[in-house]
Amino acid sequence: INPQIYNHQEHINMTVNYSNDKGEEKKQDEVETPEPGTPWVEGKEEDAGAMIERIILVELDTVMQNGGIQAVQEMLADGNQVKLVSSPNKDNYAESSEIKTKWVAENLGADWLPRLVLTPDKTLVQGHVLIDDKPSCKEGTITPNWRHVVFSTSDNQELEGPRIDSWSEWRAAMPCKIPLSIANKETLYPNGINFSCVFPSFNQYEIVRKTLAGLAKQKVVSDFKFECIIVDNNSTDDIQQIYMDYRDKLDLRLIQRRKLENTFSVPSARNMGILEAKYDYIVGMDSDVIFDEYALENLYKFLSSRDPSTPYIVTAERYFVATDDFKDGQILEDFSTCEKFPRILSKANYFKPRDNRFSHGNVLHNVRENIHPYAYYYGMHTAFPRKIWEAIGGYNEVYDGWWGYDDIHFAYEMMVKGGCVPVLLAGTEVYHQEPENSTWVPVGGVITKTGDANPRLNKKANPNWQRICDTIPGYADWKKEHYERLAGDIITL
Repeated sequence: INPQIYNHQEHINMTVNYSNDKGEEKKQDEVETPEPGTPWVEGKEEDAGAMIERIILVELDTVMQNGGIQAVQEMLADGNQVKLVSSPNKDNYAESSEIKTKWVAENLGADWLPRLVLTPDKTLVQGHVLIDDKPSCKEGTITPNWRHVVFSTSDNQELEGPRIDSWSEWRAAMPCKIPLSIANKETLYPNGINFSCVFPSFNQYEIVRKTLAGLAKQKVVSDFKFECIIVDNNSTDDIQQIYMDYRDKLDLRLIQRRKLENTFSVPSARNMGILEAKYDYIVGMDSDVIFDEYALENLYKFLSSRDPSTPYIVTAERYFVATDDFKDGQILEDFSTCEKFPRILSKANYFKPRDNRFSHGNVLHNVRENIHPYAYYYGMHTAFPRKIWEAIGGYNEVYDGWWGYDDIHFAYEMMVKGGCVPVLLAGTEVYHQEPENSTWVPVGGVITKTGDANPRLNKKANPNWQRICDTIPGYADWKKEHYERLAGDIITL
């Protein structure tokens, strides 16, 4: 896949330096991208978990029984979507997860690792059938969509419902039709397609003003509404003044949190803001991004052209810019001011000239082919249905207090448990603001390319890195390869 550069509504003639998957520097003239409001790439619905073909969930422990490996291979060969579901030991979650992951890799092969879902709550995993020997599998957060097919053991003979006594019987237990509870899903937008833009904030007074100016300049052509919710994580600058200045320009709310032990409490801030949202589709943001002026319009056009019962999770490219020499009033007067922002080698982007998901991450191919697609959906620019956020229990707040990976965990659960189809959507790009002066450091971010005590480069020192590796089967090895292409000084072990 050749990378593309897209700038607002106009294609621009430029040559951009980028690196290929081997990290070799190349030059590539700009190539055509889709029209705004259409996807660069749209993930396969069946791979993402949308209920199109029969999805069979199989408890991993039962696969270890005689004939189980052959059975799941037959399910896949018959054209079913197959997911291996298991609940690691809650008293030793990491070690238990590692044992299960290793078993799948050794007995089914590495290609099966993306099909492994490790979760304490099987009710959140969407499917048509769950083959499981455990009576407790229906105990969880929600009423499951799947039908429980009991895999017979001496301990579960009292359970009612369909069952199989051996793996040779699995085909006979499959439903002929997809359950109506899944095939006829309700619309995700019962009140119409409208947007709640939600972001946490901590200081950066001038940058937040420009973020709001970008929202105030959104071009609304179609019939939709949007609001903005700021969740303040104990800012020491005058965020109240920002609210006062913009409340007449936007449908704006400011939530100021109680005293926090750690102001870098991002997942909990996102959850708090979404709880207060009044619309059905959430546009997740950070406080330092300026959306393309047609971003919401293009997002509306995309969603309104699709089945309203199919959940889509959407992102696009970031342009890294310095806005020190610009004021929010200039954007309010003329949005084309944003085109004058100087592009920079971003500390937050590992000093790469282009969004590293595109230059080094092979995002277009991997989202299309369902190769860890959730790895590309960052909190600063990810939009999704509120109903699915509710179904999976929101952002995991155990990630509070440390940099990163809460958004990857969230996107993983939105796709694997919530059935969201991943999309990269043209015309919804953002300008990622970053102070150009050399003393600025992102929260939990880069100091220098080889700096000590550097959370963005030293993954080993970041507990969130270990959390995400324990959560997603195969993620650690796959991401390590990406980091090796991206920068040789990233520590992951």
